[in-house]
Amino acid sequence: MPAVDLAARVRRLTRKPETALAELLDPGGLRHWGPHQENTARLLEIQSYGLVLDWRDRTFDPESDEAREARRALLNDRRHGVRPPADPPVPPIAHRPAPLAQQMFDAFVERTAAPARPDASGPQLTTVDEFIAAWEL
Repeated sequence: MPAVDLAARVRRLTRKPETALAELLDPGGLRHWGPHQENTARLLEIQSYGLVLDWRDRTFDPESDEAREARRALLNDRRHGVRPPADPPVPPIAHRPAPLAQQMFDAFVERTAAPARPDASGPQLTTVDEFIAAWEL
């Protein structure tokens, strides 16, 4: 077999992602992951995030103890200067090649790391209900 034919055959085998030679040359699978695939993955994640937000909005009880505690914690954080992240924390749920998936997950964890909670040494603020209950009015 002439060398030109052999080179052409090897090139054809490396272009097919399901061949063993293509897998050997590209172990992470990133060779065929382009802008279109990444955009599709991000759109899937945004749609999923929106669906979760809609579901939680419709099944949320604003009078529950959890909601009251969350509102108190949010007000306390605002008073102490703790702010939420500027961008929404969209979790990476789309199927990506393994190295890229790990990189996206690590970036998500870094972005959503809990902000430093204010220490309890400062003045403690209470709500009107807590004040009335404390003074038994």
